[in-house]
Amino acid sequence: MKLQENEKNKKLVDLLDAVQFVECIIFVSNAVRAQALSSLLKENNFPSICVHGHLKESERLLRYTKFKECENVIMVATDIFGRGVDFEKVDFIVNYDLPENSDGYLHRVMIEILDCYRLEELEDLELEDWQCHLW
Repeated sequence: MKLQENEKNKKLVDLLDAVQFVECIIFVSNAVRAQALSSLLKENNFPSICVHGHLKESERLLRYTKFKECENVIMVATDIFGRGVDFEKVDFIVNYDLPENSDGYLHRVMIEILDCYRLEELEDLELEDWQCHLW
């Protein structure tokens, strides 16, 4: 969904209320937005935690561990966890802000696709299957 900035928070809260998920990651553009959105989610009784590059590494690891152990089932993150991190239980991903460059966005989309399909099944996908992930 493409939304105006003033529509995003309400739509996100509505989605989180409506969608059943095990764990959710919400990608945002910067640390300030990560903190603000995580605070908003907590105010709305969602178990949220934020992770960004301005935190000390020890704090990022602590928050990562809490998320992996399902103490907080929603992680609001910058692209710091966009690559090379294994999230086994994540079944809902929101790009609250689109990355500044298309490579970052396409990388996220490919991770989502690869998490949904085993590699050997990718050869059997039709073009329409790929498009549903990209739009």
